[in-house]
Amino acid sequence: MAVICTKLVYNDAMPTTKHVRRSVSLPAPIAKQVERMAKSQRLSDNRILVELIELGIEARKQKEKVFFDLAERFRAASDPQQAKRLGDELGRLVFGEEDAYERAQQQATGLLDQGFHIGGKPRARRDEWHER
Repeated sequence: MAVICTKLVYNDAMPTTKHVRRSVSLPAPIAKQVERMAKSQRLSDNRILVELIELGIEARKQKEKVFFDLAERFRAASDPQQAKRLGDELGRLVFGEEDAYERAQQQATGLLDQGFHIGGKPRARRDEWHER
């Protein structure tokens, strides 16, 4: 996104709020999504952008809070297994879900090694079917 210009605008209705005008360039697919959202909610494109930015800022704050809470739990962990699990969670937060496929594959392999009981029981043993 490129910022083209910045200008302070004072709103008489809300004397405590300063508005800053910014012009940004949006990729065409995102611009179309913003237009569709604005139309469906009967709001201006500008209002939708402000709401999306506010939501993004709040989401980032929440992510930071989760990270710092998890880091504190990791530092306080005395059990090695718990520390490993918390370290893995920290890694996922920092580096994303790039290794999600590998984790899913390991989990599935573990389930297959463990085996499944699919119900039922044999009606007769092999020896009963084939007399010797």
